[in-house]
Amino acid sequence: MSLYAQQRVRKEPGVCGGILSIPEERMPVSFILRCFASGMSHREILRAYPQLSEEDLRLALLAAAERLESDDEAAAG
Repeated sequence: MSLYAQQRVRKEPGVCGGILSIPEERMPVSFILRCFASGMSHREILRAYPQLSEEDLRLALLAAAERLESDDEAAAG
């Protein structure tokens, strides 16, 4: 993930309980994923949460994918 992405999507103590989020928007990555999983489209999410950008949604998906890959690699040993 690029440096910009790491700065935008990160864990920050005291924000969103320290979980992976977009701290400036106080938006957990897990919440964004749940929006997609519930059937919301990009457009619907952006309309419902105007503080987010299209890039924020892409970065949240990328961060989640990289986190899963990292967990898989750690489990594989």
